[in-house]
Amino acid sequence: MKQLIIALGCAGLLLTPRPAHASDPDPWFGRDKWLHFSASAALAGVGYAGSSLVFESRTTRAAVGGGFALSAGITKELVDLGGGGHASMRDLTWNLLGTLVGVGLSLLVDSLLSPSSDSRTSFSPSSLQGDGSRALELRSPRSLSPHWLSQPSAGRPMLGAWAY
Repeated sequence: MKQLIIALGCAGLLLTPRPAHASDPDPWFGRDKWLHFSASAALAGVGYAGSSLVFESRTTRAAVGGGFALSAGITKELVDLGGGGHASMRDLTWNLLGTLVGVGLSLLVDSLLSPSSDSRTSFSPSSLQGDGSRALELRSPRSLSPHWLSQPSAGRPMLGAWAY
């Protein structure tokens, strides 16, 4: 009998109506979160692709792409904080997730298009200079010219009209 009373009491508490609350003004899955995610992913891809014209190392390209997307997202939130809108840590979270996806997809596409073109992306003690730092390797100006002006590097695929 005691168990029945406890069970009915718990059921009564669960079925008691709650007071209505206003909806969350900044939901985790709102339309603006998708915009933050997709814009950050696109900017990370653009930053990665743009830096591939200058840098040989995939890790450097990923850092440039990620830094570009995150700096744009942080700048947008700082503008919002200054009165241009509604600043939100949730927006920054979606910016970070979009940046990670954008850089990840860029690395995947790069590795599929040129799997062996950059052996320097893996970190090893032999890739270090004598002082423990890594060398920043830039592409030569010849690799930036259209393919009809120069021959592509041996073993590198053509990417559009540009010698990659």
